[in-house]
Amino acid sequence: MLDSVLRATVFDIGHPSTHGGRRSRTYSSLSNEVVSVPEFRQLLDIGGSGEPNAVSARRARLICSKGNISELTEFLRVALADYIDPTEDTIGHAFPKVSGDGGSEFYNALPRDVRVTSTVTPLEVFARALVKGAAIAGSQRIVSMLNGWVSGEPIRFRTCAILNGVTIKRSLRPASGVEIIALPWSTDELPSFLPTPVAREPEDFLGRTVIAIDSQASPPLFRPQYRAWDSPVSATQRSEIGVDLVCQALALTRDGPVDVAFYWNDYPDTYELFPPSSSSLDGGARHGLEPQTRVGRHLSTDHKTGVVNLSVSDHLVSDPSQAEIAKILNALARPDFSPVRSAASRWAKSKDSYDGLVDQFVDLRMALETLYLHDFADENSQEMRFRLALFGAWYLGIDFEDRKRIRKTLRDAYDRASGAVHTGYVEHNLENLGLLQVAQNLCRQGIFKMINQGFPEDWGDLVLGG
Repeated sequence: MLDSVLRATVFDIGHPSTHGGRRSRTYSSLSNEVVSVPEFRQLLDIGGSGEPNAVSARRARLICSKGNISELTEFLRVALADYIDPTEDTIGHAFPKVSGDGGSEFYNALPRDVRVTSTVTPLEVFARALVKGAAIAGSQRIVSMLNGWVSGEPIRFRTCAILNGVTIKRSLRPASGVEIIALPWSTDELPSFLPTPVAREPEDFLGRTVIAIDSQASPPLFRPQYRAWDSPVSATQRSEIGVDLVCQALALTRDGPVDVAFYWNDYPDTYELFPPSSSSLDGGARHGLEPQTRVGRHLSTDHKTGVVNLSVSDHLVSDPSQAEIAKILNALARPDFSPVRSAASRWAKSKDSYDGLVDQFVDLRMALETLYLHDFADENSQEMRFRLALFGAWYLGIDFEDRKRIRKTLRDAYDRASGAVHTGYVEHNLENLGLLQVAQNLCRQGIFKMINQGFPEDWGDLVLGG
């Protein structure tokens, strides 16, 4: 049946247009914009995800007779009756919208930054998507995929996050089901799993770092409920490591803030069939995606090919070892390392100057308290400032003079943070900036020491020279 429909199908690839400063595509079914199925496949095979012809093909609109689509829709109405709402003639599925022409997406946020998608789609729109999928991958592939969904095979997807604050030299696989991806620096090399929202251009993704964590959703198909958001779809991750821990590990290795610009779900089994729309994006960072036009970064365009290339100064590119990242992640994921996770999270926030010195000192104080605010066994002293500085100095110092210096730094940083809490003000001067940096370094040293050596058995014995 799919083959029969394909024989009477063409595609309108449209043409780019600009409205109110935003780029879009207009579809008028002009003769020079309508292509056959073989021509459609050829366009998809040319270049990477940023190549204009491939972009046009992925967004192409199917043109087919109403009779052929009606026949296929009627067949699906019977074959997939268990998953169809007969009142609304819609089908539910655990992957994003299959077309911009209809359907509603709902999201459920789960632990470790997993976002599961549930979609309700008009059956005819679903049928048209299957035809487009068959044009891309062949009808056998579509039938096999559909059989798998009916059999309850989970939908594989990856929880993806594009990051601010870090450019890495090479991709890493520090844990099972976890990948840290270094995106290429040329638009003709961009991978196909990147989202294609109207508001983004391919060059926006150049040189970025992406976290991808293997996940799966089930059931793949479901009958829409009366309240569409009451979806039965749930999701699990292959790893206990979430996006937040990977951000912390990268921040610790590069000694700077790393945060999420936005999230999306990548569906490797269905992407070429049903490319994700811009609605599949979910914001992350407070200040959005960092612009490419920053110091040490430069974009250039080859006017013959339209390919955009990025150049980045060497000092802005990190090259963490896979073993080092794996060691940090394994430690942070341990149940008994929750204090170190909390300290690493607050320390990373203190490295972000976006909100100013007050928040930086407050976040740093909370990180230092988590690491060093201890006591003698079976005692409960009241002087927090004294204990934090004392225990931190003994934990990190290598001799008497070193401990004196560390104790003073931690005490002064604690005082600045206390003043920030009570007055909401820290003067922006070289002295305070220097104090913040030195105290941040001591906090980072403590985190790494605990990751590498574990916790002292008795903090009281430590300060008595034990």
